[in-house]
Amino acid sequence: MKPETVDSYEAGVKSTLWDGRMTLNASIYRADYTDFQAQALDLTSATPRLGLTNAGLMRAQGIEVETSIRLAPGLTVGGSASYSDAQFKDYSGACYTGQPTSTTVGQGCYLLPGSTGTYIANYAGQRLTNAPKWSYNLNAAYERPVANQLKFDASVNWSWRDDAFAITADPKSMVKAYGLLNAGLGIGRDNGAWRLGLYARNLLDKRFYAPYPSLNLINAGGYEKIVSPDAFRTVGAKLSLSF
Repeated sequence: MKPETVDSYEAGVKSTLWDGRMTLNASIYRADYTDFQAQALDLTSATPRLGLTNAGLMRAQGIEVETSIRLAPGLTVGGSASYSDAQFKDYSGACYTGQPTSTTVGQGCYLLPGSTGTYIANYAGQRLTNAPKWSYNLNAAYERPVANQLKFDASVNWSWRDDAFAITADPKSMVKAYGLLNAGLGIGRDNGAWRLGLYARNLLDKRFYAPYPSLNLINAGGYEKIVSPDAFRTVGAKLSLSF
């Protein structure tokens, strides 16, 4: 495995508006990776497995915008949005499961010249895995003092991400777009000495999963659903102490 190197460029602006009650930041970036370390399906091992391999060239570029506004004493709302175009510029790797073969060398899934049955795929121009093009976040936070040097706080957060591949260029491995709602309530000392809070992650219990080619020989050629713990509603309590 070769080490990964990157040449990156970024330009942006940070601003404060509305008598300091609003911030607005924006940036544009571009990063060119050489020997990018990508996840790939390895069919050359004794049993199929997912592992790392070097992709020749990968370019990621996009725009990010974020803002925060203090609407009233103790009440702040904000959000962010991003567009990311991350794609391989030079990458020859294993064909994904069921990929149609091509008769043209260097295009699609083709027979490696000089081999007797080894097929590889040219993924130049294909999107990076787990890299949604669009994503955004909306949030609000409120806090206010209450009796006996206590402070109450509440927050809510909505995050959304676009479709993304779990395996490069494999249409059956697409992770569909989804959004998650998180919320929290808390009370504690106004000097931060302690805080007792309730939290809810994935409050709407949104189920999502990533389809991966099956690594089980019994289900060879099929797909398995890999489910993240974040795909289930989680509710809990947390006590924080500061000394």
